[in-house]
Amino acid sequence: MSGRVSRTLEADVLQFAGRHGLVVWLDREGHYTRFTDFLP
Repeated sequence: MSGRVSRTLEADVLQFAGRHGLVVWLDREGHYTRFTDFLP
């Protein structure tokens, strides 16, 4: 996923994880599963 929104969301998630150490992403419907699978 390489769109502008995906890159911005990735940067936000990685910044949040860097500050807090752990991210719990609740996605009951699985809309973001593919996106999160590709996060570093």
